[in-house]
Amino acid sequence: MPKVSVVMSCYNEIGHASRAVESILSQSFTDYEFIIIDDGSTDGTRRILESYHAKDKRIKFFINPQNIGLAASLNKGIKNAEGLYIARMDADDMAFSDRLRLQVEYLDENPETDILGSNAQMIKGKRTWISNVPLIHNEIKAFAFSQTTIIHPTVMIRRSCFKRDEYDPNLPWAEDKDLWLRWMDKFTFANLSHPLIEYRVKDKVTWAIFYYNHLVLFRNIQRQKVLLKKLPALFKSVAVHLYKIILS
Repeated sequence: MPKVSVVMSCYNEIGHASRAVESILSQSFTDYEFIIIDDGSTDGTRRILESYHAKDKRIKFFINPQNIGLAASLNKGIKNAEGLYIARMDADDMAFSDRLRLQVEYLDENPETDILGSNAQMIKGKRTWISNVPLIHNEIKAFAFSQTTIIHPTVMIRRSCFKRDEYDPNLPWAEDKDLWLRWMDKFTFANLSHPLIEYRVKDKVTWAIFYYNHLVLFRNIQRQKVLLKKLPALFKSVAVHLYKIILS
């Protein structure tokens, strides 16, 4: 049984998929399986993934006959995972070579931590910068409604967490934010200060992204019954997203 299951879903990422896959296959930590789901790609991505699957026995490859969305694909991958830890990866990002090793070492040494993310080297066009996420659980929780405190493809999660909950397959966007908000009072989060991936920022913030991000926020505010307390954070998020839409 592998120590880590890396789970990645791909949909029409012919320009980036090879780099993402290679970055996992070249990790300094080697006790892992690599679960890849092709989510109904139509651009040749599947052929690239099939070629890697044929060459490396660590890869478990699943094909969705049609696109079912990231959340449902991740649930499928996690259900087929055997590792103690689940590491997320996105098909348009790149993991640095020590990413898995550093996260495994931290989780092994800190059994109270359930979900471990990190900073990332952010890339948008020709711009690059290092993110600045909060590092400890209380700060991650305090800012979770107003900003990104966990970068989805950086996380490594104890697989036992998914025995209690999973991604909402009905969410085409913000499925990660929804899961973090549902988990904040159940599990302990942390981030490593060191950037562990190159993260490709979307060129445009669409109205669909805006809608689902704030649907998730409002739904979780209602669930936690903290409307008045979280209104300032909600307004801040609305303003930030509207500003990004205008800039797009």
